[in-house]
Amino acid sequence: MRDLVRMNLAMRSYTHAELCEVLINPVTDQPISLQTFARVFAREIRTAKIELDGIAMAGFVKQLRRGNMTAFIWHSKTQWGWSERKGRQVQFALPALKTAADVVGAQSAITAAMAAGQLTPTEAAEVAAIVELSRRAIETVEIETQLVKIKQRIGIDDDGTD
Repeated sequence: MRDLVRMNLAMRSYTHAELCEVLINPVTDQPISLQTFARVFAREIRTAKIELDGIAMAGFVKQLRRGNMTAFIWHSKTQWGWSERKGRQVQFALPALKTAADVVGAQSAITAAMAAGQLTPTEAAEVAAIVELSRRAIETVEIETQLVKIKQRIGIDDDGTD
């Protein structure tokens, strides 16, 4: 009985609940509960997992030795923390972003690249978001410059005193 339980657990043929339905308690003539199953077959549950892991690992190693790149990539991702680059590198001409006018030119270049099929709509939106960050930085510098000029005109020092 124990070997049958272990084998079914190792092969993942049946769930614990399904095994409980066919394992009859000889005293009550009723199927055993999940709690009884976990207590009585604790060793089989542990060894079945170890056996299944061993079978899977042996198959995995066999695939690696055969040069299976999918197995290698899976191992690299799960064991070494490797991940594929999200998205793709895109190359197209953008003006230097030094003024608000440059931002307008950059947005036009992005739109043209998308229309020409160089960028997908998603890629265009991602590049446009970076350009928008540059626009905000340019705007912040311009506002700060204007604020300094206003303070100088009305005679306020940077520390807020006259």
